[in-house]
Amino acid sequence: MLQPDAPFVSELREAATAAQRAEIDFRNSFQAQVERLERERRHAYRRLDIAGVLHDAALGAESEEAARLAQIAALKHELGWYSNSEERQTVFAALEPALVLIRRQAGITSATDEGDDAADPGEASVRTALLAFEAWYLTTFGAPFLDILHEEMAELPVVEF
Repeated sequence: MLQPDAPFVSELREAATAAQRAEIDFRNSFQAQVERLERERRHAYRRLDIAGVLHDAALGAESEEAARLAQIAALKHELGWYSNSEERQTVFAALEPALVLIRRQAGITSATDEGDDAADPGEASVRTALLAFEAWYLTTFGAPFLDILHEEMAELPVVEF
């Protein structure tokens, strides 16, 4: 049996404890990185999905305004937002540069239709515009925008009066 008071025991115990701590730290950092990469992948696909929905909504519109309204209606449907509020109008306004770029990609507007340099397709991509919107949303509301896209809606009982 190992004598606990032997001079080498404390050194070996410290080494074993340090190795265990290193392993735990690595596992924690590895898990955190996996979770971060998973979130980035999930958000990239959600971004792709929402851009596709917004693009498809704009297609076939007879005017830029009709395309904009179709995009907003499609986004409301995706988010389950069936009423209007000042907060939601602020969200749509902040998303407008991305909507303009998507409409341009759909052939709905020309570069001269908008005076907003931030929506110039030579200056920004749809991805860049969506990322800027997401950063604004996170700063404004304290939660990632793309996380609300696939939240389960609570089932509410039907109440008859």
